[in-house]
Amino acid sequence: MTRLILALPLAVAFAASGCTTTSSNSTIAQIQALTQAACLFVPTAVTISNILSTGNPALATAAEVATAICAAVAPKAAARRFGAPLAPEVAGVIIDGHFVR
Repeated sequence: MTRLILALPLAVAFAASGCTTTSSNSTIAQIQALTQAACLFVPTAVTISNILSTGNPALATAAEVATAICAAVAPKAAARRFGAPLAPEVAGVIIDGHFVR
């Protein structure tokens, strides 16, 4: 009986954490789909997770994060002029990912 009482809260905690992960994975997939459609760029899941973890209120929705990522990875005229491309960033997070056709 004691084992059951100890195991029940643990099982509930694992179940609740699974819901958070699923929601987070869904948000990450949604942002990846939005960026791919908008600017043909797919950021890594780690990059998106790091951006979301900053807690920036300006990046509260998937659309806002996707828009910020697309703006960051768009070619900059100044970078082309001076030769060295600048590492794109959103909320202090360097954007990692790849362009698609």
